[in-house]
Amino acid sequence: MITFTVSKPQSVPLEKGRINLKQIREIWDNNGGLAAAVGCYIFAAPNPRERECLMPLYVGRAAKSFRQECFALHKRYKLERFLSEHPSVTELWLYFIVHPARDHYGENSLTAIEELEEYLIPVAYRANPNYLLNKLLAHDDTWHVHGLTNVGKGKRSPHAAQLKTMLGLDDEEETSVVPAVSEPVTVAAACQLPVVESAAQPSANAAAP
Repeated sequence: MITFTVSKPQSVPLEKGRINLKQIREIWDNNGGLAAAVGCYIFAAPNPRERECLMPLYVGRAAKSFRQECFALHKRYKLERFLSEHPSVTELWLYFIVHPARDHYGENSLTAIEELEEYLIPVAYRANPNYLLNKLLAHDDTWHVHGLTNVGKGKRSPHAAQLKTMLGLDDEEETSVVPAVSEPVTVAAACQLPVVESAAQPSANAAAP
C-alpha cells in the first residue's frame, strides 16, 4: 500500500495579483527534494465571503514533478483570473500530498496518484462549491438522488435521511474550510490533512524522500 504524506504548505508569492515566477523558482531551488517529488497538490485561498477561513481552490496531480506541473501556464491562468475577479484575496497557499519516494515511481504509483486526485476533487468541491476551479465530473450535471445528494429542492424523506446518515453523507453539508492564518507553520498545523492511503501497491519498498 502506498502512503502519501502532507508536506509543509508554501505561501505562493504574488505581485499585483499575479504569481511571481522568479520567487517561485527560488522556492523550488531551496526545496530540491520537494521540487522533484510527485503526488497531488491543492491551492488554497481565503474565502472572499469568510476572510478568516481558507478554502480549496484548485486540485492537481504531478506525475512528473511538482516543479514542472504546479505552475503550468493554464493553471496560472485559472489562479490569476480568480485573483483578478476577487481583488480582496491577496494570498495563496500551496499544499503538497507527497508520494513516498521518487526513486520507486512506477505504474502502480501513477495509478495511485490518479486515484488520489479523483478522490480529492469531489472532496474539495463539497468544501468549496462556489469557487473551486476544477472542472466537475460529467455526472454532476446529469443526475442526483433526491434527499441524498446536496442538489435540488424539496423536503427530504425520512428514508433518504436515514440512508444519508448511514452512508456518512451528513458531514458533507458542513463547510470544510479551516481558519486562515499568516504563518506557514501555523497553517500547517491548522490545515493538516490526514495521511491518504491508496490500494495500489508500490513496485518496491519506498524510502521517504
